[in-house]
Amino acid sequence: MEAIKVGLVQMVADFDQPEKNFSKIKNYIALAAEQNLDILCFPEMALPGYCKAVAPVNVEKIPGRITKEIIGLAQRNKMIIVLGLAEENGNDKPYITQFIAFPEGTSACYRKTHLGQSEQRIYSAADDITVFKSPKVNFAIQLCWEAHFPELSTIQGLKGAELIFVPHASPVEIIKRKTIWLKYLPARAYDNSLYIAACNLLKSDKDSKGGGLLVLDPKGNIVAEYFDTGEKLLTVELNGNLVNYLRSPVQNSMGGKYPLDMRRPELYEDLCKKTK
Repeated sequence: MEAIKVGLVQMVADFDQPEKNFSKIKNYIALAAEQNLDILCFPEMALPGYCKAVAPVNVEKIPGRITKEIIGLAQRNKMIIVLGLAEENGNDKPYITQFIAFPEGTSACYRKTHLGQSEQRIYSAADDITVFKSPKVNFAIQLCWEAHFPELSTIQGLKGAELIFVPHASPVEIIKRKTIWLKYLPARAYDNSLYIAACNLLKSDKDSKGGGLLVLDPKGNIVAEYFDTGEKLLTVELNGNLVNYLRSPVQNSMGGKYPLDMRRPELYEDLCKKTK
């Protein structure tokens, strides 16, 4: 992993108003470009907005007009853009997707694999756990509820992820959001020797529902945070030295060992069994 500049967005996204939200998204991309960011990550469902009771009417085809424009913006600004949207998939239950546009003009998708209980009725679950490669960092994505499944982080770490983005669309009060995140996200970072970068939609500018921005280093320490009302672009420079050190095969100290290298998968068969 090389040194990299990352941006996380906390924003209000009006439900089923993709054009209005896209105008705001483009403003954030312009602001990020002024700061020469390498990767800019928006919250889950930032384009259509999020309502847990009903899927948005305006779902995005990929490729579609907006996603093609996002690719163009990524190319012009030499930036990776990670944008949350609802993706049409040929049936009446769209995917909850993070669309990834690369500076080279290519694109990819991460589709939510673990749906919340209220989402299962109106969205489709995907089956692919992908790690995305870029010149400076290998990164993965988990969407909101998914970060509660430690196996997902382990698989992404084993596939080479050095940074996991965790975009949310959660209406929990912002001060509670910090308390909740600090119960489990540091463990995901520490156990897998990688960075965690989480962001969240705001319910509105006028109250404290939703929101939260947090970056953790591979030892679970807070690198940067923002837990206040109002829309925000949080930028942070991540140094790859700690990840590289922890994953070096020549370390002798237990404090410098990469835990995933010392696993015993033959003992973990029970992880593949469903509970009742």
